Amino acid sequence: MHNRVNYTIVGLFVVVLGVALLAAGLWLAGDFTRDDGNRFLVKPTEPMTGLGTNSTVKYQGIDVGRVRELGIDSQGNVRVLISVDPDVPVRANTRVRLGSQGLTGLGHLELVPGSADAGPALADEYAYPVLPNAPSLRTRLETAVEDGLASIDRVGRQLEVLLSDDNLRTLQSTMDHVETISGTLAANSEQLTATLAETEALLRDTRAVLSGAPETMARIDRTLETFDETARRFGDTAERLGDTGERGELALQRLDRETLPQLNQLLLDVQGLTGTYERLGTELTEHPNRLIFGAPRRPPGPGESD
Repeated sequence: MHNRVNYTIVGLFVVVLGVALLAAGLWLAGDFTRDDGNRFLVKPTEPMTGLGTNSTVKYQGIDVGRVRELGIDSQGNVRVLISVDPDVPVRANTRVRLGSQGLTGLGHLELVPGSADAGPALADEYAYPVLPNAPSLRTRLETAVEDGLASIDRVGRQLEVLLSDDNLRTLQSTMDHVETISGTLAANSEQLTATLAETEALLRDTRAVLSGAPETMARIDRTLETFDETARRFGDTAERLGDTGERGELALQRLDRETLPQLNQLLLDVQGLTGTYERLGTELTEHPNRLIFGAPRRPPGPGESD
């Protein structure tokens, strides 16, 4: 009788434990949270490793929603449907990136805040507003590591080219030339010292010449001003000569147009008068009496009365 009671208790304990485990499994596998948030569609551009249905959606470290669905569309692209509390300001430029919780590797989504002037996210060709994807920390680290490895590889190739046999021979030749130059300088140190002293003296003379440069430039400026004044005077003289030439040309034109014709007519009149006086002198020379009695009467012609 005593053993039968123990078996009953053990059996009852096993049944209760099984029911409890079943309830816990259903609780963990199922989604018993309220779903009264706004839904958004995420189109990730990287693998969603560690993310599953009912995974957490965080906004600046605070749980604000859940992952409702994970699937693949007809083009083979991953689509994630999330639910976010209505109080969370989800803008049109709010981005979503994948995060992981510590060492467990459990994934969650983080909302990267957008600017306030972007406006709320709106649905267009899809049933829900689409939020752009932002690269996760793992993706950024992988990109940085790949870039770093590429840089190291590029530097390694450049070092390999730099340390090639030809370059090493060129470097050795350069070092030999440097050594030769150093030996030559050491052997001619006294001459080099004298040359430096002469150079220093030349620099002092140059500084002395340059110190008088402002006065010389001032003299040049005054000379140029004198040349400018002389040039202006020549210009004025040329203008006056030009005006005189124009006035002379006008006078010549007037002389040719008015005076010369009158003078020509006067010469013609004088010439005619001279001819008249010549004829009168000839007639008086031949017939002096005509000065007293006048010219004889012309005999009448036929049919004229006397």
